[in-house]
Amino acid sequence: MDDTTRPVTAFDGASLAAPPLAWCLTLVFHPEVQRIGEQAQVPLGDGALRVGRGGPLFAASGPPAEGRGLADQRVSREAFTLVPAAGGWVLRPGAAPLRAAGREVRGDLLLDSGRLQHGVTLSLSHTVVLYLRLTEFMPAPLRAAGPPAGMLGVSPAMRRLYRDIAAAARDPADVLLLGATGTGKELAARAIHAMSARRDGPWTAVNVAALPPELAAASLFGVRRGAYTGADRHRPGYFQQAQGGTLFLDEIGDAPAQVQPLLLRALQEREVQVIGGSAQSVDLRVVAATEVDPDRPGSNFRAALRFRLGAIELRLPALVERREDIGLLAAAALERTARQAGGHWDGGGARRGATARWARCFEALLLADWPGNVRELMHRVRRLQRDADVDRDAAALEVPGAVGSPPAAQAERP
Repeated sequence: MDDTTRPVTAFDGASLAAPPLAWCLTLVFHPEVQRIGEQAQVPLGDGALRVGRGGPLFAASGPPAEGRGLADQRVSREAFTLVPAAGGWVLRPGAAPLRAAGREVRGDLLLDSGRLQHGVTLSLSHTVVLYLRLTEFMPAPLRAAGPPAGMLGVSPAMRRLYRDIAAAARDPADVLLLGATGTGKELAARAIHAMSARRDGPWTAVNVAALPPELAAASLFGVRRGAYTGADRHRPGYFQQAQGGTLFLDEIGDAPAQVQPLLLRALQEREVQVIGGSAQSVDLRVVAATEVDPDRPGSNFRAALRFRLGAIELRLPALVERREDIGLLAAAALERTARQAGGHWDGGGARRGATARWARCFEALLLADWPGNVRELMHRVRRLQRDADVDRDAAALEVPGAVGSPPAAQAERP
């Protein structure tokens, strides 16, 4: 999912107006940890964007008027200002310390529009961490929509995914989920099932890539007693187990070549051939997932199978496309781990220096590249909590020149 704004062309060739843009600011870390994930949206105008202790107003959801400013006494009344300039925008720091992309900002900083559309990490007064992005204006219904059960995120990319999941759940067609490892494909599949008309039916999941080719037909379609040596009882296959509900075919892109034709026929006819028995009709909805790019040259994902599965096709964003969610995901993991130990994660609370250390740690998490996506982030956060050594881990997490946070050039103060 790409947040870059592109002009849209109608079928008659007429150019449609590009969607309006807005500043989207997300609290990635705040001393009041329950505020992590709150957002402020400010329509892009011709004037400057001013951010400080009192404004703009941040809210978890709902109308902006119900939100609050940063409301931290350590943040100055005017922490920074973004001023339009030739070639982009000038980031002008206030009196208190300001870091951008992991570096101290001591003078005016010129940021081009492409950089701002990608997003910039900002640390204010060593206590509040923001992610600033120039993106499409999000209408109120899209901003207010909560995530499906089990999912977490407030980024524009995830809000669009929530909308698409809800639409897919209402449609009875099969769904193909595309996304790299660790992006939450099974969570999305479960959400589609839970929101669909088949929610009361069974949920059956199978890792197709792990099926031995010689046993695939029996595992998928079932086997009758006596069909072969060792078949001492009737065993329903995954398709029968999912009758009336949803069958989740994970890692479908890595299905053995011998298995793909079997699946294609079953999906087309909604009929399976039981080994040693007769053909059976099945009534189920199939949601499949793969981290394999089916458009990649040399992919062994058969086009016919892909298009049969992909009546509805959803792409899950990588974590680097949804950096706004990193603080929310990390805070949730830290709180979950703390509760398992009988405690509570407070982000440093009132302890001297602890809040600044956690802020630096969350800044480092935001700047890092995440090839393993959410799963890698969760492993890193668990290790952070286990070691209880914020200083060392924050330093280890910093990745100079990480994706999404290239060094920015200082501009001359006008």
